[in-house]
Amino acid sequence: MSYLKWRREIYEPLKKLSVITWIPYFGTKYIFMGVKREELFSYAINLVKQHSPLFCVWSGTEPEIAVTTPEHLEIIMNNSDHITKGNQYQKLLPWLGQGLLTSTGERWFQHRKLITPTFHFKILEHFMEVFVEKTGALLKILDTKANGEAFNAYPDITHCALDIICETAMGVQINAMSSKQNEYVASVYGISEIVVWRMLRPYLSVMVINQLIMLCLKN
Repeated sequence: MSYLKWRREIYEPLKKLSVITWIPYFGTKYIFMGVKREELFSYAINLVKQHSPLFCVWSGTEPEIAVTTPEHLEIIMNNSDHITKGNQYQKLLPWLGQGLLTSTGERWFQHRKLITPTFHFKILEHFMEVFVEKTGALLKILDTKANGEAFNAYPDITHCALDIICETAMGVQINAMSSKQNEYVASVYGISEIVVWRMLRPYLSVMVINQLIMLCLKN
């Protein structure tokens, strides 16, 4: 796409939205520089409050539209025509490969067709026993931590969800809630942290650097 066409069709319409000032190579990701890891989420939430319901951020020279309301998200999620993912999804390929989350076109429709029957109500009814068992285990864990003070429930909830999806969809018990040193859980957290780390550093998308990172992940 030529620069003039890109400016006319992409850049100019973005001016109608709330746009955070961007700089070359870094885009708007520079605003996260110096923010502690444990503060990233609350920092992002404050940005949403300031610029919602729609605003534009930049990953290097690529614009990204932040959608913050269910009404806008519903319009996007109900559309099966525009399913091509943004370039940020390329960072997930070494981990997830060409699956439903990352693919597009005919491959996406094939995966979607295969997975749809799995979520039929009749099939989900057979998983109810697993849902109840894992939820009960989660509640017991939360009861031990509910002492009147705030605590982070996210790890426990994600471990519960992981136990449920692995046992129902894959027929495998990984015991993420009961095992503190679960290898699979540690791997998921590790690769997730790498992906977020890369997303906050758009200059790492330079082709040579990108290929080196993908090579390291494969090894």
